[in-house]
Order: sequence, then C-alpha cells, then structure tokens
Amino acid sequence: MLEDFAKELDYCTYCPKMCSFSCPVSSAEHNEMTTPWGKMQAANLVHKGLIALDEEVAALSYKCTNCRLCQQYCDHDIDVA
Repeated sequence: MLEDFAKELDYCTYCPKMCSFSCPVSSAEHNEMTTPWGKMQAANLVHKGLIALDEEVAALSYKCTNCRLCQQYCDHDIDVA
C-alpha cells in the first residue's frame, strides 16, 4: 500500500520542512516526529524496510487532525494527511 505513495513519501522526506509550522499537533506536542515531515519520514522508513511498523510508529498516524494545513503550505502539493 505504501508503494502507491512512494513519490509523495520521497518528496516529503527530502523537503526542508516548509509546512511544519502549520501543524497544530506538532505545535502542541513540540515533537519532531509529530510534524508532517516526521510522520512522512516514519512512513517512508517503513516503506523502505528500514524500520518495522510497530505500535509506536503506527501511533504517529493518529497524531493528525486531518486539517490539511500541511498540504496547503506544501510547495509540491503532496497530500501529507
């Protein structure tokens, strides 16, 4: 399933985090892994087989309010959420 989003995962992973300020969850938690970049980085590492999809990594997907502000500020129009 992550293979369907390989391009988006790569684009977001190598981005200079232009949308990070827009995420209400990362602003509240002050945790790099809850930024849009952090969540996409974790998904990309799972996709590439570099980390396992464990409970901690899966929990990151629930750290999204689906407000889509990250997409609004994305220079590549990546649907991060």
